[in-house]
Parts: sequence; C-alpha cells; structure tokens
Amino acid sequence: MKRLLWLGCLLGAVETTVLPWGGSLLATTSRAALQHPAYGPPRPLPGYVKDAWTVWFRGREVRGASASTFVDLGAGYGKDAWSVFFEGEEVKEASAQSFAVLTDGYARDDWRVFWKGRVVADVSPASFATLGDGYARDNWKVLWNGRALEKASPASFEALGDGYARDNWKVFWCGNELPDAVPSSFEVLGRGYARDAWNTWYFGRPVERF
Repeated sequence: MKRLLWLGCLLGAVETTVLPWGGSLLATTSRAALQHPAYGPPRPLPGYVKDAWTVWFRGREVRGASASTFVDLGAGYGKDAWSVFFEGEEVKEASAQSFAVLTDGYARDDWRVFWKGRVVADVSPASFATLGDGYARDNWKVLWNGRALEKASPASFEALGDGYARDNWKVFWCGNELPDAVPSSFEVLGRGYARDAWNTWYFGRPVERF
C-alpha cells in the first residue's frame, strides 16, 4: 500500500473508489496528463483487475472467470483453476493446470502451443522454445509470430536481434527471407543495420552503395 501511495504521488493523484457492495479499489491517476490536449483520451491499460467476485480486462468483465482463483500471467494471458484466458476471452483448447506463458506472445501447455491465444498447429510443446523477436522453434518447425517458416531449418536456426535470423542456408528479417544474404558472413550491426561480405541492410531493406 505504501508503494502504491508513493507511486500515486509521482503520478499526480490517488483515488479510492468505494464499491457499493463493500470494499474499495485504489487507482492512481495523473489528472494533468489525462486532461492535457496533447495527450488525447486515456488509453486502456494492459492487465487484469479483480475483486472478490469479478475479473475485468480493459473495462470488460471476463465472462466465466473465477475471481477467487484467477491469476494474471502477463502478456494478455490469465487463468483460474479451470480455464485460460487471453485478453479477456477464454482459450477453450488450453489446460489451466499445465499452462505457462513464454515470450513474444507464445504460451504452451502439455498438449499445445499458442500464440496470442490461438493454437499453433502441428508444433510439439515438449521441444518448443522461443528465440526472441517473435521467432520460435521445435524439433521440426520454425515460427515467426505464430506463422511457420517453411524454408527455415530448425536444427541450425538462430535469432540474431533487430528482427534478423538465420540458419545454415538462409537469412530472414521479420519472418521474410533475404534472398541475397549469405548466412556464413551475415552479422547484425545494431539499430536495424546488418551486413554480409557483400551487402548491407537496414531493417531488412538493402542499402544502396554509391
């Protein structure tokens, strides 16, 4: 509570809303920021909120969620003792008992892999791993943002940063192949730049040389 109050002082105000059935909700609000014309209307905040009876996500009641056992897992995911939810909607295929959130929107249980609440078909949860920048793989398939990269080899695939990745034969940027890039000499320079022995790229686009 002390930490919330200290944060409220930094943000500008602390407001306590008394609920009609008893109890209260504590909210911190920056009135100056919300009312300043340069900021526009306030945006919905991520994450779940609950009281003793109800769970909400971005101003909507999460139908079917048990508030007494509900846990916010982060990245839009949450679960109670029986069900899993993504952004307030139930993920009917997921098992709450074994469900775990990974990174880049991915999650898994003992039987399936998910990306932003949707089942990723034909992926093995037992060998599945996230690599960063939306890339992931199991023993047979490489993914980018939940989409299979048919030309990528999972055995040698690695994410390099800034959206770039490679295997022993191809280079990718944000899931798209860079046809002229040579994997053996390819390196990421930072701030969107990358190069091989012959060419340079900026956020996946070739940089012309004069």
